Amino acid sequence: MSNKIFFLLSLFCVLISSCENEDDMVTSILLDKSDMTLKPGETYQFTVKGSPSKAKLPKINWGIYPVNANNHLAKIDSHGKLTALKPGNFTVNAWIGDDDITDLLYIDNAVIKAVCNVTVEPIEATGISIDKKEIVFNGEQSLILDASIEPQGATKKLVFWEIDNSEIASLESGKDNSVIVTALKAGEATITARAGFESSITSTCKVKVNPVVAQGFSLKENEKNVRVGDVFTIESIITPAYATKENIAWEISDVNIAKINEDNSISAMSPGKCIVKAILGNTGLEATCELTVEPILLESISFDNLTYKIEVGGQKQLNVVFTPENATNKNVIWTSSDPVIAPVDENGVVLGNTSGRVQVTATSEDGGHVANCTVYIVSLGNMMDVYFPTSSLIINSGYYTGVMSCAIKNNSSKTIKLTKFQVFSTGSGSVPIEITDEAKLGYLSSGETRILQFRLSHVYEPGFKWEFECDGHYFSAYGSYKQ
Repeated sequence: MSNKIFFLLSLFCVLISSCENEDDMVTSILLDKSDMTLKPGETYQFTVKGSPSKAKLPKINWGIYPVNANNHLAKIDSHGKLTALKPGNFTVNAWIGDDDITDLLYIDNAVIKAVCNVTVEPIEATGISIDKKEIVFNGEQSLILDASIEPQGATKKLVFWEIDNSEIASLESGKDNSVIVTALKAGEATITARAGFESSITSTCKVKVNPVVAQGFSLKENEKNVRVGDVFTIESIITPAYATKENIAWEISDVNIAKINEDNSISAMSPGKCIVKAILGNTGLEATCELTVEPILLESISFDNLTYKIEVGGQKQLNVVFTPENATNKNVIWTSSDPVIAPVDENGVVLGNTSGRVQVTATSEDGGHVANCTVYIVSLGNMMDVYFPTSSLIINSGYYTGVMSCAIKNNSSKTIKLTKFQVFSTGSGSVPIEITDEAKLGYLSSGETRILQFRLSHVYEPGFKWEFECDGHYFSAYGSYKQ
């Protein structure tokens, strides 16, 4: 009996002991904050409560999720002290167990854990100031402005600079939030610094550029090479750039080589060297540039036709084509293969002395380029071109019926007098049409054309004849219609 009582007392002690151990174990934890808002630079010390409350709280592990927010948006130490760094959203994780905070899957699946959602809000700018309210240029080229955004811990600290008149001064970004202001022209402008792009928080600085006497004057080019025919300008440089503007007078040492135009551009006239001088108003400052005008070299010459005709007693001006067209030296030496038949003078004018054929050669003075053509000296009648501008004909077994026109063009160098036009039948020799009216014929100058219109009525294979006179001699020109 005593043994049975001892066993029951022992079992009761074990049960009591077991119950006490259960009270010592933490089954859940809770953070004092489940949501919070901070600003960069602010800190918060978390506290943790365990359940059951009598249980001893073991070591708490701390982490920030997502991991890339750690040390970027905020940081938390091993005691649960959180420091906000940059604006953003993340969660603070507290858990009991494995302290490997990179094992996110474990944290998410941990039985004993607690989280707090944290938002770090930006610190908005409330003001901006420029270190100078006014800057004045009295010969300086550049000055530096600095700006600072308030409060000092504002999240966005980038300053945007602008100027209301970019002709007076230019702005160039400097270090940090500074700007380099460079004077360009005498006058006034306002520089504005903004606490962020399109921000309404601004600060301004007045800029005044006082006119100054030019201290230096030069030309951008001390030497310049151009070609004949070029039109160009030479840029001048005045220092400082915002010096009082003076008129610039231009001079050229040899106006045969180059000349100054009304708009102060320069035209290259002929090959050679000269000096271009620029004089700055009444300052006594001047600058020069040595100008070399180079010729445009000839590459080739040619005739526009390979053959030409000249009437006996007539003449023709021959012209060559120059490549390039604007070559500087277009002098040509002319020669004829037979000056007795057709001599050529120094200007390329060929005289038709007697019937025959000659070769005329042109040799360029520049480069010795050669061009040849053949000139035929023919009777005046062979210088006429007979053709048919219009026709509306019915041709039946060689017989022509309908309306047509016939033209004669005077390709000679002389003026002729048309005296008669005939249409004749090549079969019978009859002349069904003959025109002698001077009002319809008359004089025909060099290069001119006369056209007559008429009606044919059953004319067999018609021929066409023009008669004319020149210098007391009579000539004929013939034509035949080819369908």
